[in-house]
Amino acid sequence: MLQMKKKLVATLALLPIFSAFALRNSGDADANMRVIPVSHFDNVTSAKQIYFLPKTVVKIKVVAVKKEIKPGPFYKYAEQFLGIKDVAVEPTVIWSMNKIELSTKAVADVNKAFCVEYSGKSFAPYISLTESGILTGVNVKRDNSPKNVTSDNVKVIENIESKVMEVPLLEEQLLAISSAKMAEETAKIITQIRQNRIALISGDVDKVPADGKSMEISLKMMDELEKKYVSLFTGQVSETFQTFIIDYMPDSIADRDVAFRFSKFSGVVPANDLSGSPYYISVRTVIDNKLPSKAAIVQKDRRGNIIPQTVAENGFFCNKPVLANISISYGLDNLVTKECLIPQLGQLISLPTTLFNSNNAIYFYPETGALMSVENKETKE
Repeated sequence: MLQMKKKLVATLALLPIFSAFALRNSGDADANMRVIPVSHFDNVTSAKQIYFLPKTVVKIKVVAVKKEIKPGPFYKYAEQFLGIKDVAVEPTVIWSMNKIELSTKAVADVNKAFCVEYSGKSFAPYISLTESGILTGVNVKRDNSPKNVTSDNVKVIENIESKVMEVPLLEEQLLAISSAKMAEETAKIITQIRQNRIALISGDVDKVPADGKSMEISLKMMDELEKKYVSLFTGQVSETFQTFIIDYMPDSIADRDVAFRFSKFSGVVPANDLSGSPYYISVRTVIDNKLPSKAAIVQKDRRGNIIPQTVAENGFFCNKPVLANISISYGLDNLVTKECLIPQLGQLISLPTTLFNSNNAIYFYPETGALMSVENKETKE
């Protein structure tokens, strides 16, 4: 949290120095550069440069356990031969929650696409973009960040399955005519294994293991063999760990929105599937990060398109994100919390075009679209 607050303070600290940069570099400034929202154009020609500002997608990672119970072939005789009650009589699937994690990802905001156009013979700055078109800098080296890949609202990305036990069959079982007879022979084998274990522990055997390690190995083998034969009566249980990814777009402050649902019989299901219990997401701002100046662009026309203010109509648009707290809860229990910068909950601001000349290198955070730094090349040299 402290690191994020420092980033916000650093961004705010850069705002008052814009005028100083503008005055010092006004002789070489590109006064004929205009930055206009793409939505204001009917046709955008290739002669114009277009960049996107990012928005934050919250990725909810849910790891769930799928337990599959398969009845044993001798389940009808479990109580008769082994005295075991309440065994599985039909295939059953039970899901349980393992863990939830939160992360964020920047994607291009199609509602914040801007066109940069030039006129005259003045200097045209080089705009650096990610492969998805997100602004990373002006007069700086191109950022070869990987292209953002979209995903479904609920998606399984990983399966880890446990192994199912294989049970060896003896000659007496194979020769048995009926399932009842096979069950009886299997019960005798289980009884024999138990008697052999007691004899081994008590030392009532012809050959005692040479040392404690050998004894431990022998007992372990007996335990595993007994479990395999007993599973023919009680059934087998296999577990699969599955990872689900849910994308959530925090376009506004949220108080217990349903992020997804979880069903004991189906696992993770979409928010609109009422078969599952709801897991809620809340988004709250941590710092009131409003600008006191007129740099904020908040006006929109009837179609929802951004209308730049007169004082900033020729500026270079970037984001001023806010620090937000994101939490996932179930019932009254808060399960996981994460703090992150969210640009779409902040403000759209305009930088003076006098900054964008051959002497200045301007860096932006591709994750948030916020101003990172302004470096004067002449001063640096």
